[in-house]
Amino acid sequence: MDELSRKLIHLGGLVVPFLYIAFDRNTTLFICGLMFLAALAGEVSRAFIPSLNAFFLSVFNGVTREHEKKKLLGATYLTASSFLALLLFPLNIAISCMLYLVLGDMCAALVGRKFGRHRFREKSWEGSFAFFIVSFLSSLYFIGLPLSFLGTLTATITEAYSNKDNLTVPLISGAVLSVFSLLLSCS
Repeated sequence: MDELSRKLIHLGGLVVPFLYIAFDRNTTLFICGLMFLAALAGEVSRAFIPSLNAFFLSVFNGVTREHEKKKLLGATYLTASSFLALLLFPLNIAISCMLYLVLGDMCAALVGRKFGRHRFREKSWEGSFAFFIVSFLSSLYFIGLPLSFLGTLTATITEAYSNKDNLTVPLISGAVLSVFSLLLSCS
């Protein structure tokens, strides 16, 4: 599998933060909701029309992981988590969580595969460190220093231990950031 091509496709997830910045919340939710429904329709079609699944896999053979051939694609989880992050969290937190997933995860995979020498689970310390640094720097503008550190730490741990990181990274880090954002605003 070509991990670089897979992560370049993953960069398509950046369209969601740009939509949120360009349009109002309701318009962005509507567009993301349509994207999520389209992804679900594609998944259902792949599941029930074997020839369509075979065609899909032939086109995307280099970027599809083995487990995705018969289960949901990582892109479907990414679409779902982007929609849910926009629905559940304030703008600055939602964007930060999506940046963790898109930029942090991309760097973790590329660095981990190229330089990862110190393994834990199916990850590497080098990849997790890259995830942390890129996620921290990309979210700093949107949520500030203390929340960026906390959110990045949460996202890094979630990414390292979750089998469904495209879904869990934005949702868990967003929940933690929302709670601590409220606590900080009350103090």
